[in-house]
Amino acid sequence: MMICDKALCTGCAACMNVCGVSAISMQRQKNGHYYPVIDPSVCVECGLCQRTCPNNRESTFHYPIACYIATAVSDLEAKDSTSAGISSALERLIIQQGGVVYGCSGEECTNVKHIKISGEEDIYRLKGSKYVQSFIGNSFKQIKIDLQSGTKVLFVGTPCQVAGLYSYLGKTVFNLYTIDLVCHGVPSQQILNDALKEYLPNILFDGLDVRYRKKIKGKSVYGLFVTDKDGKSLLETRFPKNEYITGFLSGLYYRERCYRCQYAQEKRVSDITVGDYWDRENKVTIPNKKGGLSMLIVNTPKGKELIEKGRQLFHLKEGNYRAFVARNGQLKHPMPKNKAYDQFAEDYSKIGFLKAARKNLKDERKRIRKNEFINGIAAIIYAIPGAKSIKKMIRKNG
Repeated sequence: MMICDKALCTGCAACMNVCGVSAISMQRQKNGHYYPVIDPSVCVECGLCQRTCPNNRESTFHYPIACYIATAVSDLEAKDSTSAGISSALERLIIQQGGVVYGCSGEECTNVKHIKISGEEDIYRLKGSKYVQSFIGNSFKQIKIDLQSGTKVLFVGTPCQVAGLYSYLGKTVFNLYTIDLVCHGVPSQQILNDALKEYLPNILFDGLDVRYRKKIKGKSVYGLFVTDKDGKSLLETRFPKNEYITGFLSGLYYRERCYRCQYAQEKRVSDITVGDYWDRENKVTIPNKKGGLSMLIVNTPKGKELIEKGRQLFHLKEGNYRAFVARNGQLKHPMPKNKAYDQFAEDYSKIGFLKAARKNLKDERKRIRKNEFINGIAAIIYAIPGAKSIKKMIRKNG
């Protein structure tokens, strides 16, 4: 029995969570991505997994009703987060109201997964970007138990994970709030683990802190930054010199479904959408700007209610959603598949991550270096007073 077309599977694990006889497990397949596998000796062919899969039913999408450029009021919240601390502030709000939060934890770098927290002291466990697919495990089952007991729940995840949760629950629940994070696509845990093992062959991974973005002089820089439990730096390579982050940003090894993601669009599946806001023109005036800026997109009345209740936690500047969409490709369409995707997958299975990535990122790195050169020249020209005609040409041709 097939749950859905394999190429459409997001790995949300709704099918595994809903199976009453535990016949479904999530197993690693191409490029290390998890897919559901049914044990025919246990399956009773009830069809519940097929009916629950979000690919086999209509998801409800919402066009945003409000949007903001935002930062957290708390300096610590903003500085300790990858971008502005918005998700952390909302998590704190739910916990202060007696609720619980389910979100992605990267504290075990080789086992990134969704966990439940119920105390403010544990919010740090959910901080930071994780450029790898989080394993849902049995989180949906646990969320259902919490909701049935009357507990307020906030779920934070990628749009497909939010859709999977809604599909699993099968109905709107008044005490559930959801946040989706604007998503480019997800690499597998296996690819990350293999990359770390090749970068750090003689290191034990217990207690390692792995980051993919780092604030340097107030700016968020992409790379792979690894420190041990004592804070000693073991690896610090920035984009585009680091193969893992460059492969991630160029769409080299996401899930197959990511390149046809139905959730990468203007209408959103969650109550609130959070994403980075890059103030390239340096025009935004808002407190705590050095901690980064976020797009805070309110999609439902329930989301608006949550923002209003926690308004004292944020600095908000009203935004224009059309402008947000224009600045962020994943609010319009999925990330295009890298032309070397299939070749990388073949090479990866034979020669390992690093050799496969270096071989298949050669053209991408040439393109990046060319763009960096052009942008550097453009920055110099923009600084020349009176160079209006040249500036217009640069704007027109990008």
